[in-house]
Amino acid sequence: MTADAKVPDSVALALEGARRDTDVSQAQLEVLREAVEHGRYPTDSEYRSAYDAAVECMVESGVAGVRVDEYWNAGLLQLGVSYSASIDGEQRATVAVVECERVHVDYIRSARASEELIRAAQEAIMNEFLPAIRECLAVRGFPVGQDADFRTASSADLAANEAEGTTTGCMESTGYTNAMTGEPTR
Repeated sequence: MTADAKVPDSVALALEGARRDTDVSQAQLEVLREAVEHGRYPTDSEYRSAYDAAVECMVESGVAGVRVDEYWNAGLLQLGVSYSASIDGEQRATVAVVECERVHVDYIRSARASEELIRAAQEAIMNEFLPAIRECLAVRGFPVGQDADFRTASSADLAANEAEGTTTGCMESTGYTNAMTGEPTR
């Protein structure tokens, strides 16, 4: 690790937990070691690879209809799994899914679930879209000024929507809403 790189707390704690768990995959441990070494969170690519290994484990354990579900929270990738069952029944499938996730991905997911990371991502998106939201509000006749913070702008957007009888305001039309809930395109 470089002298100026600070290891995120969630990553350090995840590595510590994974080291104590004797059944964790070497691949999951290596991802966490590298993240600590470089003072960063596990990447989307590392997370996807770990989930691929977990899915392979599930299928090998007899879980049927396994599908990886992805969604985005403030531009941060979140993964989950759906499945139909196993030849031995729902309870057996659930046990296999939980075990395969623990062995291959749970500690990586825990490292990425940092409130600090999510808040930073949300703040970056807010800061990116704030100028466009202010401009949109001015065009709609609800100027908030160039110094207005995000809370002021979002309140003005709600007031403008109410006054115009619409639900599609500046948050939506500037792409902010999609950036917060959809896959990032930046």
